[in-house]
Amino acid sequence: MLKLYFKATSGIVLEKLTQEDVLKAAEEHFGVKLPREYVDLLYIQNGGYLLKDSINIDIEIDNEHTLPIDYLLGIKENKGIMETKCLFNEWEIDHNQLIVISGDGHYFIVLDYSKNQHNPNVAYLNSDSGELIELFPTFYEFMNELLPEDDEVSYDHEEEEINQFMRN
Repeated sequence: MLKLYFKATSGIVLEKLTQEDVLKAAEEHFGVKLPREYVDLLYIQNGGYLLKDSINIDIEIDNEHTLPIDYLLGIKENKGIMETKCLFNEWEIDHNQLIVISGDGHYFIVLDYSKNQHNPNVAYLNSDSGELIELFPTFYEFMNELLPEDDEVSYDHEEEEINQFMRN
């Protein structure tokens, strides 16, 4: 049922995440353990564009209270989240406890391990100013707040199964 998070035709999907060593290499590279819910999604599909691709936020960013989250990055050697350092170098960002999971360069959505090495919050990082704003205390809460791109699409019949899987 988690496949419902991703669009069927997704241009940024990486090769299927089947090898535990790829995940282990990523966690060793960053020196952290990735959120279980994020890893579970990547085992279903290794990154891609999202069906539910925006979130409502309590704070105002660029005069908006809705933030687009078009995709999640997957994991592969030198691709997906493994490009975090390269992206930060390109945008001259100095944050070593963040992992980019989405974003277009003007801003990034990141896993922020600066407060907790075992359970990162999900934050918004403004590439121009370097400002870091916590959006959700956990990846689980972030995923549960994603909204469909089209308000007419309903996922109610699948919602309980998805929520049950995310809780386990």
